[in-house]
Amino acid sequence: GEVMQDEETCKTVLEIVLGRKVYRIHNANKEKHVDVDGFHKGVRLDVYFEDDKETAYSVEMENKNRYNLPKRSRHYQSVIDIKLLPTGEVDYSRLNDGVIIFICTFDLFGRGRYCYTFENRCIQELDLRLKDGTMKIFLNTEGDNEEETRPELIEFLRYVKDSIHVKPQTEQVKRISERVDKVKKDSMSEARYMMSLVHDNEMRYEGRLEGLAEGKAEGKAEGEKIKLIKQTLKKMDKGMSVEEIAEMFEEEPVEIEKIVRAVQNTKSRNPEEIYSVLVDSVDNLLTNSEKVPKHGSGV
Repeated sequence: GEVMQDEETCKTVLEIVLGRKVYRIHNANKEKHVDVDGFHKGVRLDVYFEDDKETAYSVEMENKNRYNLPKRSRHYQSVIDIKLLPTGEVDYSRLNDGVIIFICTFDLFGRGRYCYTFENRCIQELDLRLKDGTMKIFLNTEGDNEEETRPELIEFLRYVKDSIHVKPQTEQVKRISERVDKVKKDSMSEARYMMSLVHDNEMRYEGRLEGLAEGKAEGKAEGEKIKLIKQTLKKMDKGMSVEEIAEMFEEEPVEIEKIVRAVQNTKSRNPEEIYSVLVDSVDNLLTNSEKVPKHGSGV
């Protein structure tokens, strides 16, 4: 899918499959989703594009035979047709031609052909084509009718089957191989980038977790301190001494004394305000200690 997003590669593959020159490819889309409406099944096309004649192509890669490709091709074509014809359009001659291509790693029909091409014809007059503009092509990497198949198509299908060991000889398949190698290289670079990105995200996530843990710890400590301030205020109102309050709450007398002094200095009964004063006094103490010169510094 990634390889076929390149319009030049689409054009090369199409020229190999159709056996004719294709001058231009446009609207190349990987995994294009086509919806009919909210009630009917849409389709997800591996690769969708249009050529210089406005023929619409869907190229699908199939690695497993689920025995439903003929009817899938019918459904794909019908859904694409609905999207190609504008609502209210009555001139059906404006409907684009459509080609559905399945590249299979198995022989769907068991006839040993590299390529099976279907279009609508009259059963009674096989040379009479319906000319409805639709075609379905089933390619088979397991074909064996070399004498009836163009060499570049055989080489392309062998390359699809085993891109590691098959060395392209034709210019067309060489171009496809070069594109595949570039996509693989870019994918490896992208994988390395994504691994680096994941690592960075993990580091940031771990940092956030550590920050949250620290924040929770700080919040818990703050809550416990404010609770102690509230309890101390109540015991102060009852006339208890610093030592009595410290013994009751199993705290160091120096901690209770700090609270009592903060209450006396601020003349406040607000526990949060008293806590802020205590925090500020600690910060100031740390700042002043940093400014004290060390012995022997020459200051």
